[in-house]
Amino acid sequence: MLFRKTPEQRQHRQELKLRDAFLKACESGSLADAEKLLAKGAKVNLATGAGTTPLLAAIRGGHLAVAEMLVARGADVNAQTPDTGAIMSEIYPAGTTPLLLAASFNRVAIATLLVAHKADVEAKDRYGLTAAHYAAKRGNVETLTLLHSSGASLTQEDKFHHTPAFYAHDNHHKEAEAFIKQATTPPAPPQP
Repeated sequence: MLFRKTPEQRQHRQELKLRDAFLKACESGSLADAEKLLAKGAKVNLATGAGTTPLLAAIRGGHLAVAEMLVARGADVNAQTPDTGAIMSEIYPAGTTPLLLAASFNRVAIATLLVAHKADVEAKDRYGLTAAHYAAKRGNVETLTLLHSSGASLTQEDKFHHTPAFYAHDNHHKEAEAFIKQATTPPAPPQP
């Protein structure tokens, strides 16, 4: 027996094809293709079931120009990956935001773009990790400086009671560890 698809099913299938092509263009850095697909109706915030958005794809690929275009077109800079019930989603822990991913991949220019567009510098993933935790894990002092100057806590504990300083130390990032210590140590009181 042959089953015919309803018009709604055909439309949904076309939307998924368009979404997947758009994600691929964003991750590969093809700005021209991404803009063409937007003109054809691709949605700037449409995510996969695991929560991969075009902006996350552009960040993963390290493509600042695509990320800039997406943000200019209304990409949600605070979108979080959903909790699918699994320990890990397809790619990211539940609650991952674009800024957390940018910090995790050492995408300083993209992190700067996101912060300038009001990304939540204190957002946490399912493990309580913030962008500062991820930047410290990678030893990225430039991102830590950006986050700290934007009001992010460098002493926030994750669900395991670890701070960014713990991750910098644990991953042998002495420069990041020194920056966090300097940034979180109160100044000495003036001598009389």
